[in-house]
Amino acid sequence: MSTSTIPLELQRYISDGVEVLYFEHWSQVTKGDWPWKNFTPRERACKRTGSLLLVPEYMERLQGLRTRLKRAMPVNSGFRSVQHNQLIGGGLAHPTGRADDIGIFGNDALELVIMAREEGFTGIGVKQHGGIESRFIHLDDLQNDETRGPRPWLWSY
Repeated sequence: MSTSTIPLELQRYISDGVEVLYFEHWSQVTKGDWPWKNFTPRERACKRTGSLLLVPEYMERLQGLRTRLKRAMPVNSGFRSVQHNQLIGGGLAHPTGRADDIGIFGNDALELVIMAREEGFTGIGVKQHGGIESRFIHLDDLQNDETRGPRPWLWSY
C-alpha cells in the first residue's frame, strides 16, 4: 500500500484486503474504534501532525504481544505521516501504520524480541546503546513485497 495515496476524506477503507482506518487527528478516534486496552491513539499518532493510520490486524498482533509480555510497552514512535517520515529520514514501515518503536531495554528488550518473532512480527530493529531513554525495539509486520529485503528481518541501529 502506498501511503502517499491514502484518501484523506475517508476514515475507513480496505487496502489489499486489509481494513485500514485513517484519522486526520488522533482525537477523532472513538472508543468503538479502539479496543486495544494497553495502547492509546495519542501515543501511536504522528508526533508532528497528530494524524493516525490504524491497521486493526496489526494492532491485534501488538496487543497480543503486550498481553503475553505482561509489562508496559511504551510507544516512542508509531504512525508517521509521509512528510514527517521524510523529514527524519525514516524507513518504509512507520507510514504504513504497521510499525512501532517500543521504549524498552535490558532483559525486557531481549524477551520482547523473542516473543515478537513468535507472534509473527517480521521486522525487528534493535537499538540498545546510549542512554536508557534512547533505547528501543522497532517492530513491524510488513511482508516481502512491501519491503526492500527478505522477511523476517532483524537489524541493529
